[in-house]
Amino acid sequence: MIGRRGEKGFADEYANVIFALISLYEVTFRAEYLEKAQRFLNKMLTEFYDSEEGGFFLYGRENEKLIFQPKETYDGAIPSSNSVMAYNLVRLHELTGKEKIGELTEKQMRFMAGEAKYYPAGYSMFLVALLRYL
Repeated sequence: MIGRRGEKGFADEYANVIFALISLYEVTFRAEYLEKAQRFLNKMLTEFYDSEEGGFFLYGRENEKLIFQPKETYDGAIPSSNSVMAYNLVRLHELTGKEKIGELTEKQMRFMAGEAKYYPAGYSMFLVALLRYL
């Protein structure tokens, strides 16, 4: 199909693109990367964020609906979208100083801490984010 860019992405893809854009900004200091990261963050909040319980759902509001709407938090060989987003929010708050991002960071850290408290070794990326946050 002409004009079609692909399927709707999942939270993992968005989280890792934001991570990459932040990394590009840190290397080049080109503001466009930081601006793109913030645009992707806004898309994440619109599509994947659970404003009631905190955290990000695996699939977005525009994706096909499944019976269950999971939130991936466990960091296996590939870090979960929620752990990567914890790190992204910490970095974006440090880099921009925006109060809204700071509030989101606190909520994400509380959500992930609740998930990780029983088996911290399974949440290595979140622990990196927590270390930076503290």
